[in-house]
Amino acid sequence: MKFPLKIFFLSTAFVITASHVSAQSDSPDASSASSSDGMECPPDSNSGAVLDLWRSEAVKVVLHGNYGVVRNTLKKCFPDKVPACLKDLAQYVDQKTAKPPGNIKAALQQVSSIQKPKDLPEEFWVRDANGDVSDTQVRMPKNILQLAAQKGWPATPYKTRSSGGFEGGGNLFVVVVPGAKRDIALQVEIAPGGNRSDPMPTIPEDGSITGRGRLTMIYVDKNKAQQHIGQFRSAFKSDGQNDVYNWDETPENPKYCMSCHANPFRPISPVGYKALNGEDKPMTPEHKAKVDEINKILAIDHSEWPTIQSDGHDMKTSRDVDEQPIGWAPKDSPTRTQQFIEECSKNLMEEKIYGFAGYSSTVTPDPTQPLNWKKVRTAMACYSCHNGDMRGTLGLQSFSQKEIRFKLLVDRSVPEGMDLNTNERLAIYQCLHKEGEALADTWTKSGAWMTQKECRDTPRSLIPASSPGTSAH
Repeated sequence: MKFPLKIFFLSTAFVITASHVSAQSDSPDASSASSSDGMECPPDSNSGAVLDLWRSEAVKVVLHGNYGVVRNTLKKCFPDKVPACLKDLAQYVDQKTAKPPGNIKAALQQVSSIQKPKDLPEEFWVRDANGDVSDTQVRMPKNILQLAAQKGWPATPYKTRSSGGFEGGGNLFVVVVPGAKRDIALQVEIAPGGNRSDPMPTIPEDGSITGRGRLTMIYVDKNKAQQHIGQFRSAFKSDGQNDVYNWDETPENPKYCMSCHANPFRPISPVGYKALNGEDKPMTPEHKAKVDEINKILAIDHSEWPTIQSDGHDMKTSRDVDEQPIGWAPKDSPTRTQQFIEECSKNLMEEKIYGFAGYSSTVTPDPTQPLNWKKVRTAMACYSCHNGDMRGTLGLQSFSQKEIRFKLLVDRSVPEGMDLNTNERLAIYQCLHKEGEALADTWTKSGAWMTQKECRDTPRSLIPASSPGTSAH
């Protein structure tokens, strides 16, 4: 039965009673009372406008800590699948009412598409005397450059300007194995040395690649219908064997990677690539073309770290979805006005960014450069892309501030497509920091992470897309 909106929102059957909400415990487990005690179903689930208003009330209940009430209501009202525009709300209350798994590495292993070394291309296998493939070791072959050329896999040595390895030497080698269903990036650190401003590390004349202590792998399973899912794995060098690494049976927790990797893949930023800093020498055209080929794969959008099952609930293994993101602001935010931006742009500070193997870059304000506040305002909208859908969010507390400075001031690949001078880039960094402080309370009260898609704007999205308590992947 359909009701006019005015009558609908005056209906006591719909409105959550204040006494019930206040009586609920903040504990997710304690808030699992019958949904009929707290919320009624929307009277017209085919109306986008009705669902938007119903969701607004549900968000208020969630912000009081009553996650179970909303989860139970969604399960009662949409027993098969929730409408797509309620997916964010459903996933959030599902995660908030879940009990963390006892062993997150084991849970990640269960959803991994690469379980054993044999799941990698055979060029990385280690065989015993009988020709059987090892389940405990993996190889980064010394002739990987030649193999990659034969296979058409993008591969190159490079000097990193910032992060990218775990041993701190700065000379790295990366190979990407593209595929229709999955892309795999494998990286090792190679011998240190060489001129720090020269983009190409020194390698033996025969082109052999010898990794040091650790082999890292990130792989992304591609799914056209949903987000691509990525995982991270490390393998550590086997004693006495130059190209063999011991296979880690369980992937590492993605949260360890999140401070630098909003998405599983991240484009590399070698010395001499595009933006030059200080004494950096430019890459050769051939080297740049190879890095472009690699980064075209590593820049994949719509990817995320995996979701695992825990106690019948979905749990994302990335950063907390309700963490305040960098570059978020509500419509008509005072932090995007000329007055705010000109104020936060005063007294621009020199920034020094340190990378691996002694690499550093100093960015100094230039008093002769103009500062266009409108360009700064446009560039502050990080959340328009880093919204958890197109790209992973940049958590204000969990994402590395060093990496923000690096991408803005050294790599200069963000914001994409904008011509910004040094002063404007320094202003963006300062203003994003001050905006985050100014909007902390606004973000918490907004519940914006649960309302990213307007039901009334996308009526066809009411076709069910996901179900609370079942994996979306």
